[in-house]
Amino acid sequence: MPKQGFTTCPECGCEVSKGKLARHIRKAHPKKTTQHGVIEPKGRKAKTLSPRKQILLEFQKEKETRKNVAIVIAVVVIIVLAGAIYYYKDSLIPKEKNPTVVMETSKGTIKFVLYKDKVPNTAKNFERYVEANFYEGLIFHRVANLDASRPNTHIVQGGGFEPGMKQKAALYSPIELEIDNGLTHVDGAVAMARTDDINSATSQFYFCDGEQHFLDDAERQSNDQGRGYAVFGKVTSGMDVVRAIAKVPVQDDGGYQNVPVDPITIENVYIE
Repeated sequence: MPKQGFTTCPECGCEVSKGKLARHIRKAHPKKTTQHGVIEPKGRKAKTLSPRKQILLEFQKEKETRKNVAIVIAVVVIIVLAGAIYYYKDSLIPKEKNPTVVMETSKGTIKFVLYKDKVPNTAKNFERYVEANFYEGLIFHRVANLDASRPNTHIVQGGGFEPGMKQKAALYSPIELEIDNGLTHVDGAVAMARTDDINSATSQFYFCDGEQHFLDDAERQSNDQGRGYAVFGKVTSGMDVVRAIAKVPVQDDGGYQNVPVDPITIENVYIE
């Protein structure tokens, strides 16, 4: 039985003054201080918490633990979501739909898609000419077979001459060659015409009646023929019109070759 004013240490059993129990536990059993409700005071003396304050202390500790766990979970979720968004961004972020061009000619209507997603500068250049009503009244001034080994294939070129082979001045500066390896001269491809200067394309274009892969960039470079021609669209409707134009009789007209005998006119062009 401890003497009056003394108590027994719950760890070692020695008698300690009641007023010094907290100090004793802190010094003799530092790892057990929390267990016995002993905390470091702001001053030099340690004190023992009341049962109510011990409960509050444990509640605060549990609350802090839950808060830290919630923060960790939130950070993990954010990292996982960020990774998922980056990985699936192409499918999550809606892409701008490639527009369709409607070209009404004296032989019928041709529709073709503009590949703005793959050759945006070339497609935008063509759009500007369409929006300026540049093509109305012009003719398809050249229908030519460029591959003697495949006499049934042709390019149908237009966008630069008025009837009578009067050249129409371009509205805008020439564009730089923009070639995407995924676009090739398949049957129905639409590409930019140009001179030997690869960055000279303005308004003129051509349709492919039959595939013309010898005009592709990779094919021409492999044969040391310089760079290819920029495909920027593909016919989606009206290939029968393209083929009808490709079959018209042609002649030389002044310094120009393969000019249709009877002019085929572009009557109206707009973006659908």
